[in-house]
Amino acid sequence: MQTVQIHLWDDRHAGTGQRVEAEEQVELSFRRGSRVASVRLDLTHGNADELEAVVLPWLKIGSAAGSAPEFRHGFKPGSKAAREWRQALRDWADAEGRTSEYMARNPSAAKNRFTYPLRLVQDFEAHLVSLAENAV
Repeated sequence: MQTVQIHLWDDRHAGTGQRVEAEEQVELSFRRGSRVASVRLDLTHGNADELEAVVLPWLKIGSAAGSAPEFRHGFKPGSKAAREWRQALRDWADAEGRTSEYMARNPSAAKNRFTYPLRLVQDFEAHLVSLAENAV
């Protein structure tokens, strides 16, 4: 009976000619447009920690692969873009017969004539997303 030993060498050192034994494996996938790379890296603990320190901040701000995109507004409150967005919401709500949902309870309050309930906003955002999906 023969004994076989397998050594995995740290991939980061491979190009230098050094043979540093790997201590762990890390799987990494990257997709940008049509460019796709999925690899397994054999690394020392130090190199794995270094890779994690670079990649982890990006993973924390991302969404799970395959999840629906989250709708986010790209304007500051009170800006022209915010006013235009609210006007578009009201126009859409009017066309949907939902005007009463955004009208303020106290119409004499000049500054706060409108309210935007969460359900109305979510429905409008879903409408915008469906428009974007159908445009592609």
